[in-house]
Amino acid sequence: MRKLPACQREPRGGSSWEAGGRPPAAWILAVFVGALLVRAMVVGGWVGWRTAPEAEPSSDGRIYHRLAVSLLHGQGFGWDGVPTVSAPPLYPLFLAAVYRVAGPDPQVVRVLQVLLSALTAALLFHGLWRRYGTTVAGTAAGLWAIHPLAALVSGLLLTETLFNLLLAGIVALALKTRGTGRMGPALVLGLVGGLVSLTRSFFLGLAPFISVWFAAGAPAGRRLALLAAGLVGLAVTVGPWTLRNFWVTGAFVPVQGNTGVMLWAGNNPQADGGMVFPSRLTWAGGALPDGPDYTWRGLSLSETNARYLREVSRWVREDPVAATANVLAKLRRLFGFARAGEGPALQIPWGARWAHWAILGMASAGFVLGLHRVRELGLFYLLLAYGVLTVVVFSGGTRYLMSILVGLLVFAAVAAEWLLRRGAAAVLRGPGDKGGR
Repeated sequence: MRKLPACQREPRGGSSWEAGGRPPAAWILAVFVGALLVRAMVVGGWVGWRTAPEAEPSSDGRIYHRLAVSLLHGQGFGWDGVPTVSAPPLYPLFLAAVYRVAGPDPQVVRVLQVLLSALTAALLFHGLWRRYGTTVAGTAAGLWAIHPLAALVSGLLLTETLFNLLLAGIVALALKTRGTGRMGPALVLGLVGGLVSLTRSFFLGLAPFISVWFAAGAPAGRRLALLAAGLVGLAVTVGPWTLRNFWVTGAFVPVQGNTGVMLWAGNNPQADGGMVFPSRLTWAGGALPDGPDYTWRGLSLSETNARYLREVSRWVREDPVAATANVLAKLRRLFGFARAGEGPALQIPWGARWAHWAILGMASAGFVLGLHRVRELGLFYLLLAYGVLTVVVFSGGTRYLMSILVGLLVFAAVAAEWLLRRGAAAVLRGPGDKGGR
């Protein structure tokens, strides 16, 4: 059997995937420019640069826009001067900052988000390259650059573009510094994890696990200190907002306070995997909510959330078959093409559908192939597991795929790297060599 060149042979114990030197600038520039062009075409062709927030397909865009305008006019984070805890603060603050400079113009926001999403592709390549090499980094970043959903969302007033940029920063920093035992990166990971949590609140439950994973790669004597540094960074970032929420509601609300209604909206007889909010047609738990953000006047926020939780528990106990079917419907919505809430069916071009299914197939293969390197890929297993668990608990929809897309693309890249290695090995052996002596 013909031997592989030394550069293509796996070292004993398996390939480490690690590369030395600096990431190739040409690759970084290519994925950035490619992502920029794709997003410019998608936003210009499907979203519209000047489309009003009210005309966007998701109601969340209108909510964030309204909160940003409230901040811009000095009325605080709320509705008509009444404070709210129903949304994470960072993205509305981002919008308000843009509006302060350029006026409440969604076109400027979309231009910035297209740039940020393209920067995410470059940051992903930079972060993945040193640990996994050019094939994995180039494939994952390239798939991000051309992914239809990532391109579309960059043109909408939604949290996902900012979320994924910050997440790519976490990936880059964690992969570069894990195992060094340094306190600074652990603290920064906690700080950035807090910012991600203030963008999408579900991440607050994942951030401590990322700190545990990061600390576990260090020498035993440094692990506890690194974990503490990560948790301190997280608390420093999230703590001020938590104190603000306590002052507003009198309850412990780390980031977002409407957990109860969001849980019920995805877990009731009418949900079918998506979100159905309380109304005369859907609510059977007594008096309808009569306060802002689906609360009850006369009940505290804690009491409101507890009431929703009781209704969810009652339904699951009384009809476990329907509850199980609802979980399966959530996963179908997550990996398929469906809105989380009510509305017309999504119109997805066939090319985008095929690309979506191909990437999911590759990611599934990479997920299995990577199991023997779970320590090296542990961050991405965490991202996928926690993101899917969040959907199972709350509700499903195509948009929520953006929360786990980085992990999916990394596993798709792992599968691509495996195929290329096997193909290269077969070519170098030659057609007559069946692997014997």
